[in-house]
Amino acid sequence: MAKFTSKLVVEFKNDTAVNCKTEEHSFVLDEHKDDGSSIAMSPGEAMLASLGACKAMVVKSVAEKMHLAIDHIQVEIEGTIDPDGFMGLNKDAKIGFSDIKTHYYLDTKESKDKIDKMIEYAEDHCPVMDTMVNPAEFTHEIHINEK
Repeated sequence: MAKFTSKLVVEFKNDTAVNCKTEEHSFVLDEHKDDGSSIAMSPGEAMLASLGACKAMVVKSVAEKMHLAIDHIQVEIEGTIDPDGFMGLNKDAKIGFSDIKTHYYLDTKESKDKIDKMIEYAEDHCPVMDTMVNPAEFTHEIHINEK
């Protein structure tokens, strides 16, 4: 299979929310607000959701390849973040998530050994997790439109 590039455009929808668009799909992200007035999940929550979705999809694919009977797959992701880090209020606080934990909930009669092997393989082959654990090369360009 050939490599491909994903492209996404992000533009502000209002003072705090952004619209994220690919050629085929779009979704909204908003900053986390303690008062509950956010109109969508935060970028950090979306990152965790992407990780959980990717893990769930890989688990399903691996289960099918291993011929394992799993009736239901649920993945729950927990991430801990200290807002003082990215807000610059504590120079010692990590800017991003300090820990991320995955819980797998499976409805199955398969043996624990088979499930453990499937999850281990899935953890090692999840592209989103791989990108987090073995970071991609990040670059940026600045384009200024003069008015």
